[in-house]
Amino acid sequence: YTYGAQRGTYTPGRLTTQAEADGFATALAADISFMEANRWMDHQTALAVFELVLVNPNNNLIAILAYTVQFANSGAVHVHPPFAGVAWLANDNPLPLMDPVLVYGAYFMMVELQEIIGQGLVAYACENVTRRVLDWMVIASCFTMSGVSYQLIGYYPKVGGPGGEPTWWSVVKALTIYQQVTGCCLFLIIMKSLRFFSNVPVLCSIGNTFVKASIDITLFLMVMFLFFVAFAMLFYMNFRLVLKDFSRFPDTLFTMFRGLQGDMDAEQLIRADPFFGPVVYAAYTTVVLYVGFTLVISIITLAYDETRHEPARRSTLL
Repeated sequence: YTYGAQRGTYTPGRLTTQAEADGFATALAADISFMEANRWMDHQTALAVFELVLVNPNNNLIAILAYTVQFANSGAVHVHPPFAGVAWLANDNPLPLMDPVLVYGAYFMMVELQEIIGQGLVAYACENVTRRVLDWMVIASCFTMSGVSYQLIGYYPKVGGPGGEPTWWSVVKALTIYQQVTGCCLFLIIMKSLRFFSNVPVLCSIGNTFVKASIDITLFLMVMFLFFVAFAMLFYMNFRLVLKDFSRFPDTLFTMFRGLQGDMDAEQLIRADPFFGPVVYAAYTTVVLYVGFTLVISIITLAYDETRHEPARRSTLL
């Protein structure tokens, strides 16, 4: 069992009073009585680990003191030497990219609005659809990232305050969302940099290949997804009761995706069903991996042959 509690906050600028020390000892005795009453500690307890954690936010330090107490069958009590450690708390700024990303998003939004005004809404929407969608995804992710960042900053001074203020759980949740949005935002920003290679012949052909093949690959992946789900249902219904990797349908999908990298355990399928396991595994790898995704290479090859002789498009950064 694990039992823990926050015993108090030390006020800086003074020493701990005797009353506070007595209160801590009283609270600790009450904790022990609580554990004994709930039979977390009794005459059969063999080992107890006591841990004291001290956090000093002013000096950005955390200290941990831990020791074990062993209760022998003879009735002897052995207190082992304590372990003590002091370390720095992580003090990195969690929002280092907020302002530059906000400026980046505002800049590209102005660029897109300028093109809408110059070309007209219909011509703007019909030309380079893939790039337009990527542009606005970049802009939306930048503003979303900045919005979550400001929300997170607003949480810090309010944590632990009265009146239902946010708790550290709120901060952790906001920080988790911020990390996810930041990852997507930076991914899209880096992909956006392909736009600046449009005047370089070699790099331009690579970017044009992805643009030209994007629709064909998307439609192809929609068909392959149906094959993927069909085989996933086959694996799931036949092995969900005997193999952990196929115990849930989402786990089955992930296991099959690992199988595309050669990471599916074929031996456990054979052990689970010596006949059906190898048959399903062979059919899956043949249809989805060898036949299906080989066609993706063909689609990209044809698109590259069509675009490598095209001249670089003229474009400006503004």
